[in-house]
Amino acid sequence: MSTQVHSSKSLPRVLRLLPTAFAALVLVGLVASLAGIGNAEETTPTTSEGWQGVTARLDAVIEARLAEEGVKPAARSSDSEFLRRLYLDLLGTVPTPDEVATFTADASEDKRAAKIEELLKSDSYDEHQASFWFRTLTGLSVHQRRQREGQGGRYVTGEGGKRFHEWLSTQVAANRPYNEMVQDLISASGRTDENGATGYIARWESNANNTAGAVARHFLGVQIQCAQCHDHIYEPDWKQSDFRGMAAFFATTRVQRVPEYNQLRRLRDASNKKKAAAKQAASKGRELKRPGADAMGEGMDGGMEGGGMDAGGMDAGGMEGKDAPATQKGKQRGRKGGTDYSKMSAAELAQAMQELRKYANLVTVSEQRVNPRQAKRFMERLKKNKNPQVAERAQLMAQTPKFWMGAEAADVAGISRRYLLGRWVTSDENPYFARTLANRMWGHFMGRGIVDPIDDFNSFQPPSHPEILEILGADFKAHGYDLRRVHRILLNSETYQRSSRWEGEEEPDALLFAKAPVRPLNTEQLYFAMTRATGLETNLNRVSRRQQQAIQQAIFSVFTFVFDDDEGKAEEDFSGSIPQGLFLMNGELLQRALSGGREMPAAKQAKFRGRKNRRFRQKPPQSMLEGLLRNETSDAARVRHLYLRAYGRAPSTDERKGAVAFVKAQGGGAKAYEDFFWALLNSAEFMTNH
Repeated sequence: MSTQVHSSKSLPRVLRLLPTAFAALVLVGLVASLAGIGNAEETTPTTSEGWQGVTARLDAVIEARLAEEGVKPAARSSDSEFLRRLYLDLLGTVPTPDEVATFTADASEDKRAAKIEELLKSDSYDEHQASFWFRTLTGLSVHQRRQREGQGGRYVTGEGGKRFHEWLSTQVAANRPYNEMVQDLISASGRTDENGATGYIARWESNANNTAGAVARHFLGVQIQCAQCHDHIYEPDWKQSDFRGMAAFFATTRVQRVPEYNQLRRLRDASNKKKAAAKQAASKGRELKRPGADAMGEGMDGGMEGGGMDAGGMDAGGMEGKDAPATQKGKQRGRKGGTDYSKMSAAELAQAMQELRKYANLVTVSEQRVNPRQAKRFMERLKKNKNPQVAERAQLMAQTPKFWMGAEAADVAGISRRYLLGRWVTSDENPYFARTLANRMWGHFMGRGIVDPIDDFNSFQPPSHPEILEILGADFKAHGYDLRRVHRILLNSETYQRSSRWEGEEEPDALLFAKAPVRPLNTEQLYFAMTRATGLETNLNRVSRRQQQAIQQAIFSVFTFVFDDDEGKAEEDFSGSIPQGLFLMNGELLQRALSGGREMPAAKQAKFRGRKNRRFRQKPPQSMLEGLLRNETSDAARVRHLYLRAYGRAPSTDERKGAVAFVKAQGGGAKAYEDFFWALLNSAEFMTNH
């Protein structure tokens, strides 16, 4: 196998984004071009080449490398194999039995291209791609109500996360140019419930270093965090000053709670105090009922007269010392016309908190003006406040921002630092931007990037097929940063449509792309594939949209808790473990779906989701398996239907005979089919994308 040889200094020189002269032109032109930002002229295609020609050129590059290595690629995938892979990649779920039957029966030569176009135009595509970008940009799942401890991202959960996902979905549905999307993501300001694009910056919670690292990974394809504390160990050209220059773009960014949060906090304080008072009063009552209560009562009365307890039953000596300032603050606000929450009943407090709960994780993203006096005030503040975060922010605010491996970007009056960075990142002259997206999309559909990991371009890990990045990146730029076009090009390629089966003894190196990879389903794919295969999806569609979302979110939180790995890595990199197998073997969700939707016992239900989730106590409508056994009498037909649901294909003759024999040996009843379907869903074929 041949090996590409690259100079250790060649790649960083290629990766240098903009020469000093161009950076200066960007800064000079910004003020004059403010009114024309995002105009169509910026992304007008420069070539009329159809996507078919680009696809052919990409395949030619792969084929040439395979011929050079003497490797014969895998055969073309079967129709059912292709369809299942396509659905999982574009929609995040599996096709229904009817969709499989219709597609495989179609004899037209262009049916694959037609199916790709159909899915690219579907609402499900918009929804899943929005979820893909949400996970890519935040490292979290939009379907989780809360993130696990240590994951961060509190401001992209709840209402803020919902708005961010809605914004992403709107961008995908409109097929908005990717460069315009990224410009908004980097520079957006406002409340997270009013401007969904602010969710990206809010995710990093005013941490300039983390935000700079995220922007570099997501849109420049480089991992610069190693240069945060010292010059990069392996990249001699990457200095700490370069990292700090990037971080300085975000030093002026402020992420602050919305005003409603302060009101919610004061309500919580008042509610907690009432609960503490009630608990203490109840404890006092129990003490009075014990033997010798009279003597104890005298002592307690004396304590009250001495100031031990106030009229409200609270400890005036400091029992609630940490909350005392908040109470005093609340009373001061009350004298100015605010509400005195101490006079509200527990029920009134609970109702008020319920109405304000959606504001718990909402924030406002804003920019702080930078001027020399302000920087000096921050430095003076440091003399009194030793908080390292304050020190870091003050130092970065005083520093001139610097484009990554490029020129400095002096502050421009009336233009935020983030806006300057966004214009530079998405510029046509930036070789990082289009190539990073090309590599990300190739890796998403082909199982690994041309540079892998996909966000780690560096001098010591050369691209496996640099021509792929050049061809796809140039076409992406020339055709207005059209994401759907990139998907269309890649999905129609022979490289994508190869089979995952390998006939030879030893599989070739994955970087040759001689066969389709076998990839574990991520948590979202597994959830949606299982709910569709078991028919739970159909039952959920019969309830109201609000109920459907609540149930989906609750069930999904169980999947995410069980199937996420403990280190918070991307789920696409997680290949399964014992907890996954145990959940599938013993999980109440799967057992309930398999058993025809019978009501879950109260004890198990409480253990499964907790006492608060009473919505699970209702018996769902008839399950898929119940309907199949009632409407289909042939064992062979039943087996075929379950294969189509789980695997997206019909069973082979041997598989059908073996399955029918198993079912009959188990008595041929509902329990036999439950066990058989359970086995299909627990198999590697169901839990992988292949």
